[in-house]
Amino acid sequence: MKTLILIALVAVSAFAEKKPVTLQAFHEWLARPRGEVPGEVVWSPDGKAFLYRQGRQLMIYDVARTRAHEVIALDAMDSAAVAAQKSDRFDWENRRVGEQTFQWS
Repeated sequence: MKTLILIALVAVSAFAEKKPVTLQAFHEWLARPRGEVPGEVVWSPDGKAFLYRQGRQLMIYDVARTRAHEVIALDAMDSAAVAAQKSDRFDWENRRVGEQTFQWS
C-alpha cells in the first residue's frame, strides 16, 4: 500500500505544470520581502528576457534559463559623465514626448 501511494505521489509531481511567466507572477515576485526591489521592467521585443534596474546596476533576466546577470554598473557611467554647460538662451522642449527608460536595439 505504501508503495502504491509513493508511486501516485511521484506520478502527480511528474505531471505537475510549471507556473507560466505572467505579469501577475512577476508582481507577486516583486511583493516578496527582499533587500532591494528591482525597478521598472522593460521586456525585450522577442519576450525572452527583460531588463530592470537593481540598485546601481542594470540587470537582464533570461526567462528560459531563469537567471539574471549584470549588464552594466551605473557607478562607472556616472563617474565618466561630463556635466553639461548651461546655455544663456532658453532651449525649446517638447513636453508631450513619451519615452521609456530603456530601449532595445
